[in-house]
Amino acid sequence: MSHTQSFIDQTGTHYWEMLPCGFMMAKCLDVSTSHITKQDNMLLSIDCDVSPSAATVFRKAGGYFVHILYDEAEENDQELLEAGYSAEFIRIIQIARAEGASWICLDSTAEDTDFLPTFNW
Repeated sequence: MSHTQSFIDQTGTHYWEMLPCGFMMAKCLDVSTSHITKQDNMLLSIDCDVSPSAATVFRKAGGYFVHILYDEAEENDQELLEAGYSAEFIRIIQIARAEGASWICLDSTAEDTDFLPTFNW
């Protein structure tokens, strides 16, 4: 029997898990960087170094961590589009929101999915 406890935070959207050691663990959507465009990659790289930016992004080896915003989601998506991010990138964010993820891990070693288009850059 597991000693973990799942619950939803105060916004009612992020799913967190209380671990037996007392730490909280958030959901993260693991996505191949092949599912973002070259332009998305360039913008993510820039947003790592700029604050404030359209997205909260942290660089990692082979990709990025992107924080998912739930408050004013439609406005945030529109801001990302206006900043030049692709509709495909916005779709990944919407999938993460729909699944209750707090983060997206864009990783060059993650598996591709047939559910999303791929880009060769």
